[in-house]
Amino acid sequence: MKREYEINSIKDALAAREGFFCLRGWVKRKREHKNDIFILLRDSTDVMQCVINKEEVSEKDWKDAKKLHIEASIIVQGNLREEKRAPYGVEMHVKNLEVVDFGQEFPIQRDFSEEYLLSVRHLWLRSSKLGNALKVRAHVVRALHDFMKENGYWEVHCPSFVSGAVEGGATLFAVPYFGKKVYLTQSAQFYLEALIFALEKVYTLAPSFRAEKSRTRRHLTEFWHFEAEAAWMKFKELLDFEEELIKYVTERVLKECRHYLEALGRNPDDLKPVVEEKFPRYTYEEILKIAREKFKDLPYGTDLGEKEEREITKDFN
Repeated sequence: MKREYEINSIKDALAAREGFFCLRGWVKRKREHKNDIFILLRDSTDVMQCVINKEEVSEKDWKDAKKLHIEASIIVQGNLREEKRAPYGVEMHVKNLEVVDFGQEFPIQRDFSEEYLLSVRHLWLRSSKLGNALKVRAHVVRALHDFMKENGYWEVHCPSFVSGAVEGGATLFAVPYFGKKVYLTQSAQFYLEALIFALEKVYTLAPSFRAEKSRTRRHLTEFWHFEAEAAWMKFKELLDFEEELIKYVTERVLKECRHYLEALGRNPDDLKPVVEEKFPRYTYEEILKIAREKFKDLPYGTDLGEKEEREITKDFN
């Protein structure tokens, strides 16, 4: 295929809804019906239904289209037309097809277990579910950086190898280090506390590691850790700052990620109260009083664990 047209994103083509376009991407789905081959083409921006009619393409392009596997890499040229049955009500009628790679039989089918999907995670990442989740995450990270920059914070980068514990010795990952023993970091807290005397306001977003075997949402061996420290900040200022940060990021997600959230089966409007309503605040004594209604023997000064937090928050919206 002679490329005479600039390659466009599927998102731009969907926005135009008509005209001649050149798209490239991967075959998400394929089905054949008589003289038509229907391909759902995906790129990083969205999906487009492409129709390859035997009478409208060359003999070579038709034979190539029949050999395409799921996740084949292709470039197509064609006209956009309204079609109510297609995703977003528009489809491409292909005039030219260039196959970059025909692909192979794709191992992921419907109804596979999570255990199997984790074993082929490099392929599972191509799913729209994980792709949309990664896009939301990217927007969240961008919003975090923007908020901190707007509030005068300096981004810093701290070591991943440390000599001691931050959160408790039992959860340390030991690493041999040229005849010595060091550990993977649990937190950048100590470094940030030192840095505030030079920069006053600092933050970092980096991996942290905890040697916790439990497979729950509260226990991860590795996670990305957003941490900040500021000189001169009082406790009320800290609470205000944290609330403003959460509201800012949530508002950005509502503005920029509605499409992705809806594709993930989430209602973006559920996030509106986070932005619009003031966060309720309670003293330790008030929360302890609530907790003692369900846990009679909690002593004053005790830390509240996951079990206590879960029971307490059941009564909150």
